[in-house]
Amino acid sequence: MCNEPNRPKLTVDHATFVQTDALWEDFKKVHGDWIDRVVDDTGVIYALPQGQLQSALGLYQLTDEDREAELDLSNICIQSHAIAFASGRPVSYMLLDHSFPLRAEVDAEWLRNHGWNNDQIATVTSRDDPTRDARDRMRASVGRLLACPDYIAAVNEVKSAWQSIPAGRRPSLPLWPPSQLLKEMPNGSKIAEDSVNDFWNQFIDFCDFWQLQGLATWQLPLPQGPIRLPDFGASDGTAAWTISHPWHYPLQEQEGVGDLELADHQRLATERGIDDHGSWQTYSSFLPIAHWEHVLRSRYKNAQNVGLVTAMEVVLGAITHLSPDRVQRLRKRLRSLQSGSKSSLKGTR
Repeated sequence: MCNEPNRPKLTVDHATFVQTDALWEDFKKVHGDWIDRVVDDTGVIYALPQGQLQSALGLYQLTDEDREAELDLSNICIQSHAIAFASGRPVSYMLLDHSFPLRAEVDAEWLRNHGWNNDQIATVTSRDDPTRDARDRMRASVGRLLACPDYIAAVNEVKSAWQSIPAGRRPSLPLWPPSQLLKEMPNGSKIAEDSVNDFWNQFIDFCDFWQLQGLATWQLPLPQGPIRLPDFGASDGTAAWTISHPWHYPLQEQEGVGDLELADHQRLATERGIDDHGSWQTYSSFLPIAHWEHVLRSRYKNAQNVGLVTAMEVVLGAITHLSPDRVQRLRKRLRSLQSGSKSSLKGTR
């Protein structure tokens, strides 16, 4: 997978300079036992969907302690602009973060409680989000990866390598390629031991092949998105600039690219087996559906109410602004792609 046997070992021990978030420490003092019960095997605890928190809590048979912990977790995630905590570190994920853009039905009450008046709230929540289209396309990149059996197998292979590292030496989530980590390292930090370097080399190959910035968690890849690169192909030897798009990014003509650039991008995507370029909005919907289903079905496995799946589809519909029937169809399509029984959405709506 894009192996580079002569790559120098540039890796570092990420775990040695991670600072635990102060909000998490306060939360842990109050809810330590609850954390032990709900944290996953990678040290991650996701907040339940903030805009549908009460509906999500209704999926389970909960104690007062559970409810209090969920509310407190949601609050510290809001304060940290995070969707989860991983080993005490806040995990941000812009493509799922509902704090931007502001939505009246989710944020008005919170803003009012923090001193905003009705006119101020109306002004902010009524504004169009200029990044929405780009964010939707980035979500489609992630949705396509989450639907791809080869990606699922690859990320699970890297995860197994990560879990084989002793806990005290294991790099902490989120994970970024070491070249980027080196730029952020405080002076005097240790260089990682060889066993950790082996993992980092595998991780770099993985990110290179799938064109990722890194991983927020093992369920949430960080796609590269469009990258501005120098083009030295001009006949006079001068450098121009070109935009490079990952093969899983749904590049569209209305984004201002030329015919040749669009054709080249589609060729690269076709070489990866993509023939359903027009279904990118469906892939965009896969990200929130896949993520929140994972979170909701993983929580309180021994205390889930009867009929959880049907009720969960209502919650997922409220999160995605889709009908429960539409959510159900999308869940089925996602599963068929993940299992390999279907390889494309071409011809579907």
